[in-house]
Amino acid sequence: MKRIISIAANTFYQFMSRVSTGAVTLLITPLLTSYLGLSAYGNYQMILGFVTLFWILTDFGLNAIVVKEMTKSEEKLQDYFSALLTLRLINGVLVLVAAVLVMLFMPYPSIVKMGILIASFTIFSQSLMGAGNALFQAKTRFENTFWATALGSLFLLLSTIVILRIKSGILSLTIAYSLAYFLMAVVSLWLSRKWVRLALDKTTTLLIPLLKRSLPFGIALLFSLASFKIDSILLAITPLSHSLKNSDAVAIYSLPYRMFELVLAVPTFLMNVLYPILIKKLQDGWGGFRQSVIQIFLAMSFISVLGIAVTWVLAPFLINILARTAGFSDSIIILRILILSYPLFFFSSLLMWILMIFERQADLIWVYGAAFSFNLVANWILIPRSFYWAASWITVATEGLILTLLLLALLRLRFVTTRS
Repeated sequence: MKRIISIAANTFYQFMSRVSTGAVTLLITPLLTSYLGLSAYGNYQMILGFVTLFWILTDFGLNAIVVKEMTKSEEKLQDYFSALLTLRLINGVLVLVAAVLVMLFMPYPSIVKMGILIASFTIFSQSLMGAGNALFQAKTRFENTFWATALGSLFLLLSTIVILRIKSGILSLTIAYSLAYFLMAVVSLWLSRKWVRLALDKTTTLLIPLLKRSLPFGIALLFSLASFKIDSILLAITPLSHSLKNSDAVAIYSLPYRMFELVLAVPTFLMNVLYPILIKKLQDGWGGFRQSVIQIFLAMSFISVLGIAVTWVLAPFLINILARTAGFSDSIIILRILILSYPLFFFSSLLMWILMIFERQADLIWVYGAAFSFNLVANWILIPRSFYWAASWITVATEGLILTLLLLALLRLRFVTTRS
């Protein structure tokens, strides 16, 4: 019972972390769409979409490996935290520079490029915040993640309201967005001091081994996020038929996609809590591990189906509330298409972390690499003619492919285990 309460509490704190950011999004989106209009809102989403594409590179699978080691070796908590903080500090700077260099070659409007330059500082903040989140995950103390996220979200809400009141523009909104994530990083690291010192690793004893072990998972995560974001980027830069402006297409697609992503956070929350628990279950014996996996699968099934039902009914209401300007009617249908993939995303999350527990990071490379290739080619061919309709259905198809390939990887793992 104590473990169930712990799982529920930590899942709740993660959910509340997402609620804090989601609530701010829900509150400011009607203000942004009303104040900015369809095209300018689309430009703002181009900025955020491009920058968040690089967030995953700051992690590159490091957290999954470090959390596993922290869970197994409590006495080495400080050593692993210092190594992770060092790697994330270096990686944050490198990825920020890479993002800016890539942006220079993208055919974005000048206002979008200026916004990306400002928002790219969230890459560094995200990198530092990830070190604290890894510690909180290993200690199953996600209330600290909640406080960091809630304070940053509150700052974003208040600053956005002030910016809109003084009738400033996209660049001011982007500055507020960047400062909000910097605040989250500062609070996260400050709360980490309950268990560790904020010290960097002055040796390479752990740095190189951690990089080697995280590399396969990091590549897989890169492919996964690229699949998740490539549709919005192609909508932003590909010439579209029917005289549809790129910024308008991005706006119409991004609005339902943001709501779609809110529910997708649920399996991430659950697996963040359950990952250390499943590691310990496997150490205690196969029977308990297998039973826990079945229970998680059943819970994922129920939540994902419930998510489809609720979101399908509420889709018109949600879109009409958030979009206070004309032109977003297609967003309702897009949202209903996207949510059909909820079960696929939920089950894929479980299977991916099972493979991680068995140190099968390399299998994830070909799974997510194949999915990215399919997603890129399909969107490249179909978006110019079918724009956001194609992007929506390809998202569903891509996740179906990922789930199928993960199942094949697990079957291969079982075969290898049986043979050995």
